[in-house]
Amino acid sequence: MRFVCFVASAVMALMLCLVPPGRAEDFGVTGQDEETSLTGAAKVILRGMTLEEKVFQMFFVTPEQLTGDAYTSSFTASFESALAHFPVGGLFMFGQNITSGEALREMNRAAYAWSMEHMGIGFFMGIAEEGGSVQPLATKVGLERIPPAALMTEEDAGEWGSEAAARLLEYGFNLDLAPDADLYDPEGNSEIGDRSFSADSSRAGACALLFSQGLEKGGIIPVYKHFPGIGSVNASTRLGRGSIEETLPEIRSRAMIPFYSAVWNRAGMIQVTAIPCDATEKDVPGCLSAPLVTGILREELGYTGVILTDSLRNRYVTNDYTSGNAAVAAIQAGCDMLFLPKDLSAAVRGVLMAVRVGNLEESRIDESVTRILELKLAHHMINDSVVGKAKEALPQ
Repeated sequence: MRFVCFVASAVMALMLCLVPPGRAEDFGVTGQDEETSLTGAAKVILRGMTLEEKVFQMFFVTPEQLTGDAYTSSFTASFESALAHFPVGGLFMFGQNITSGEALREMNRAAYAWSMEHMGIGFFMGIAEEGGSVQPLATKVGLERIPPAALMTEEDAGEWGSEAAARLLEYGFNLDLAPDADLYDPEGNSEIGDRSFSADSSRAGACALLFSQGLEKGGIIPVYKHFPGIGSVNASTRLGRGSIEETLPEIRSRAMIPFYSAVWNRAGMIQVTAIPCDATEKDVPGCLSAPLVTGILREELGYTGVILTDSLRNRYVTNDYTSGNAAVAAIQAGCDMLFLPKDLSAAVRGVLMAVRVGNLEESRIDESVTRILELKLAHHMINDSVVGKAKEALPQ
């Protein structure tokens, strides 16, 4: 690989996975110059990357999607070999990956060390630790359980976010697929239930923001989900049924309100649902819909961070799209990272082929990878050698 191959000691790599988020001062700037600084550094790094390296950065997958094994709970030779072929941007863990706290810690830190040594760019190491029924780390390791979002308040949501961050950091994670910013609807999505902070949009927005700030202060990247809000969907979304039926004015005035604070506070990542939004593009999975992703989230709301798809092995997607077509459609819609494609190899090939035949401009890939690199720079997830070269190239 032409761009990567920066040698870093294993000790330094392990330390880097535990450092707190970056600051503008790391690039010699403050205040309004922060975003410009990170963008400039990211673009310099981008210039040294091949198309393949850039495309791989856009994928966020499980270890099993790399290895082909039924379960992966340690950094095996097959895991390492798979990473050499698929140097992705992020690794995501489920409960099945956790056999013990020590095994998880060793696997995560070994994988992250590999990324720093061989790519110079660290993996997003992610898990969904919301609290309540969704906290695989606490459940499998035997930690005291964090309460469900519905029982958190504006007084303690930030503290619970900080508690989640401390736990995740200890076990080698740097990203939490939380908070769930969906609104509770007693006649709506039973799969959300007490994962929602509230049926009141203002309270839900405040608690989601406080929880995310607790994560962020503790060194963990929060991911708001599931834009534009799926609490009202009254069908089995796990089976790929139902859609968001509200009108756009209704969505803007209620379900979308918790996401406004994410945009205003420059949250690093927002996940867009796969559930179709009838008001923007009927029968098209939300994260594959340009009117929703680019039209509303990017342009109307002005969001500048990383947009993550919902799981691309969701039935809303797989019922009508191949893995390659879904990946291309998500990028065309405006998404930056592709989460859990059903067939990783096919998805990567699909994106590369789309660029090579002109169905996707490489400049569109560059836009997404720049955002990904900015977020990783802000959280000290890029090798000092790479950061140093980027810093030297910035205007003095």
